[in-house]
Amino acid sequence: MAIRLKVRLEFENKKIEAVGLANAGYETDTEEILLPASLFKKYWKGKGKEVRYLTADGQVTTLKHIGKCKTKIITKDKTSKEVIAELLVSAGGEEVILSDALLQSLGIILVKLKDGKWCFENEDIERESETIQRYT
Repeated sequence: MAIRLKVRLEFENKKIEAVGLANAGYETDTEEILLPASLFKKYWKGKGKEVRYLTADGQVTTLKHIGKCKTKIITKDKTSKEVIAELLVSAGGEEVILSDALLQSLGIILVKLKDGKWCFENEDIERESETIQRYT
């Protein structure tokens, strides 16, 4: 089971909430959040700059770098600190994806990946993963 978190994202004075996949395999040097094009176009306009990524399987993927956005993780009883992240858009994706660097900066600890358990830094509560949310 994967771990998914509710994320609040703010870009160009619009705020949205979405469920994002906590992907420790999405390794980045800086905080990044990847949105499917369908979700981005629903709320914002803009073309962005094409950037190319080399993926783990050796393939090159082209994404759109849009700019910087504010992000935070929200639950019923707690909110993470706000982190500025690079906003990228994928033409083919269906899920919001959070990079390893973003997860760390937000203070998210992946506790039991198979069971979908996670927690905020400095807490003993094992929190449940959110239900998958696909954007097509």
